[in-house]
Amino acid sequence: MKNLIAISCLLFCAASVSAQDATAKPAGPRDLFNTYKSDNVSSPASSAAAKPTAGRPGARVRVELDRDGRARFVSTRTVFRAGDKVRFHFAMNFPGYVVVINQGSSGTRSLLFPYKGVSNRIGRTADYTVPQGDGWFEFDDTPGTEQLTFIMSKREIEEVTQITTGSHGSSQVAAPSHPASEHPVPAPAPATPTAAPTPAPAPAPAATPAQTEEQEILAALNSRSLTRGRDLKMVEQETDAYVLTSDEALAKPVGFKLTLTHR
Repeated sequence: MKNLIAISCLLFCAASVSAQDATAKPAGPRDLFNTYKSDNVSSPASSAAAKPTAGRPGARVRVELDRDGRARFVSTRTVFRAGDKVRFHFAMNFPGYVVVINQGSSGTRSLLFPYKGVSNRIGRTADYTVPQGDGWFEFDDTPGTEQLTFIMSKREIEEVTQITTGSHGSSQVAAPSHPASEHPVPAPAPATPTAAPTPAPAPAPAATPAQTEEQEILAALNSRSLTRGRDLKMVEQETDAYVLTSDEALAKPVGFKLTLTHR
């Protein structure tokens, strides 16, 4: 009889554990981000022998807002207004490479990260800010959207190396200077004064060949990375936004877009 009671207790406990497992909630993005171990897949051989993990590689992005002198983290879906100041915090749960590209309302792209003179290789879970230091981006009175592309990879991103090392663009040859003549030509007699015409507005300075090529490089990198990351989804948990992917995808640059609206 005692043996029967003991067996019944064991069966009941096993059934309770199974029921708890069946009703357990799936891991959220924060758990998947925090539990990923990058050394689980350091090579094909170790990947086959590694124990399965619930974690996934990816990035965490946070938006810090300074409104009326009060700074706080807010949702990426926040509608911003003129005078608001923002900066971005991002981290990855694997050592790799990151690029942040901003596209303004004019369509011109600029490289926000890596900072000038700084490598775009970052460590696991380190917190980086854009802009660096105590800088902020401030919204002006013109309503619109700001689009930022975050690009991540486990391998070096060659396009960024081209831009940061100045290995793109053709060198320009300075126009030769002509020495002044030893016998200058006399100045012509002054003409009869007339009404001065209204000066035309100064044209915008033309982009140099190097600047044009840099825009082409950023546009191509932006397009390719977003195409590879077209299936990525940003999931917010409180004020943290997570984008998770796979180790296979990170063999090449993959990107996701963050769009901020201001009115």
